[in-house]
Amino acid sequence: MTLEETAKEYLTRLINRSLVQVEWSDSTGRARSCRAHDLIHEVLLSKLEELNLIQSSQANSNGGARYLWIDNNRACDLRRRNGNCQTHSIIFFNLQELHANMFERLSINFKLLRELDFENAPLEYIPEEIGNLWHLRYLSLRNSKVRMLPKSLGKLHNLLTLDLKGSLVVEISDEVRGLCNLQYLVAYSVDHDNRYNINTDQGIRINGSVIGSLESLEKLYYADFQSQNGEHFGRELRRLKRLRKLGITKLKSDCGEALCDAIRQMHHLHALRISAVKEDEVLELESLSPPPSLHRIRLHGISDDSLKILGDLPKLLEVWLHEGYNGVELHFEQGRFQKLKFLALRCLYKLEKLVIDRGSLPCLENLLMGPSPLLQEVPNNICNLNSLRTLVFQDMKGIRQKDYASDCQVSFVNGKFRKDPKHLRAEDSFLGINMPGNMSNQLGSVVTPVNDEHVPVLLPTLLAYLGLEFTMHLLD
Repeated sequence: MTLEETAKEYLTRLINRSLVQVEWSDSTGRARSCRAHDLIHEVLLSKLEELNLIQSSQANSNGGARYLWIDNNRACDLRRRNGNCQTHSIIFFNLQELHANMFERLSINFKLLRELDFENAPLEYIPEEIGNLWHLRYLSLRNSKVRMLPKSLGKLHNLLTLDLKGSLVVEISDEVRGLCNLQYLVAYSVDHDNRYNINTDQGIRINGSVIGSLESLEKLYYADFQSQNGEHFGRELRRLKRLRKLGITKLKSDCGEALCDAIRQMHHLHALRISAVKEDEVLELESLSPPPSLHRIRLHGISDDSLKILGDLPKLLEVWLHEGYNGVELHFEQGRFQKLKFLALRCLYKLEKLVIDRGSLPCLENLLMGPSPLLQEVPNNICNLNSLRTLVFQDMKGIRQKDYASDCQVSFVNGKFRKDPKHLRAEDSFLGINMPGNMSNQLGSVVTPVNDEHVPVLLPTLLAYLGLEFTMHLLD
């Protein structure tokens, strides 16, 4: 069992004991955002102080706290730390500016540093001194203003996670091939002005030979391989046999076969996202043979034949088809997609007909469609989707409410089609009642939001509260 799997197991135990509340889960049931109630938050603060696990920059420090929280423009406090500091993690929060010599002080006073989180920090560049933090395992530049990575980054041989999501970095240099233990590379930005454009998600450019040298990668999301030729691209990608999540943007059609060959070597793949280089480019993925472990797939620019391959995957829970689909008819045949819970058919501008056979999509709970201006009617058998709870039509001018609601047991509520109250089942009524809603209000309880990236700090504290101090070394 990996450290990540161990942490998820402990987090599940905390959720089951209501010490952590799930804010929302994805279609696979994975908790994507959690929060702690204010009462638990008070317990956390008490345990943090008792165990000397975390310390704010506003408090007096003896340098022994494992986690240091720098907030309220007090990054200058780093200069007062001595070279024997035992801090392993530093999190920057609500900073307006950072001092120019900060990295120099980090490399001198925090030689044991393992986690460095600059998410949302006003950071514009990373100096070469970052290469002196040899023990660093986690580096987040998420939503920072950093444009380039220093060459010394390749010296961080112990680095496991490099988070560049939302930063201004558009290309990774060849020096990262030295990150031989890197497991998670998240590097993409979202253009919110082009929500329904094939270029909405911008991946990061990276040389194929560099990717091939990172054989420990488990998550690569998203990589821009526009400049790669098919043979070289496939040869290097096949070396990443440990991948669990893969996202590729701007893939050329002649790389389709090479991609299929590489995916056949990825036996642990859970999530896959493939996007063509442009809207009218169709990827030839007929030979695609995803592993049975695949849970989620998102495709931009595929043929009808490529889609048929997915219907027999035993664990597939979520499918996104987004732009670039070249078929005029989409047919979900009987007995296919037996476990699918979420289906999104976005921007299928050529689609004229949707057919859903009886016995297809038996577990589907959420169906999102549109825009598809040529689709004039909903399929007759859509009423046979007995598990369907939410149906959303967006910019579907050819479909009227009465075309669907008159024959199927639904009503139109808040812009969404939902089941008519006369035909609700017990499980429909109780769906979501057991999950906490928005409790951030002045009249009710106040909660402290926590996402999965805070688990390295939150989890050991809660484990200590449960009397499980012996597990804390797993998260070092």
